[in-house]
Amino acid sequence: MIKTTQFASTLILATLMSASAAAVAAKPKQVPLKTTVTSGAAPAEAPKLTEQPIAYKELESHIGAELVIETTLNTVRRGTLVRYTNPGLTIQLGAEAGSIELEVPAETIRRVSIVASVPPISTPPQEKSSAKKN
Repeated sequence: MIKTTQFASTLILATLMSASAAAVAAKPKQVPLKTTVTSGAAPAEAPKLTEQPIAYKELESHIGAELVIETTLNTVRRGTLVRYTNPGLTIQLGAEAGSIELEVPAETIRRVSIVASVPPISTPPQEKSSAKKN
């Protein structure tokens, strides 16, 4: 009788544990966000970013520009140009990288590009036909 009671208790406990684990593992239902457009126009697209390669010597006149630097050490860094010298560059990294200033020696730079935003291509509005139907 004791073994049957212990077995039943163990079975109930295992069932409860698996049910609670399933409840914890269940993901909440995601509800899609509704966007409303107040006018008849489509929402504006965000500008796309492009990288334009630039010669190292030309960076002197681009202080404050956002750069992408590829190095000979197989790293890629993106940040704002703070200082330009012949021996190297100093860039301010973004918040995701700790918002620190990073010095990059010129001899380790393989390629440098300026990040520029390109405005989205807008489609011209369609003209309404003035032809009458008979």
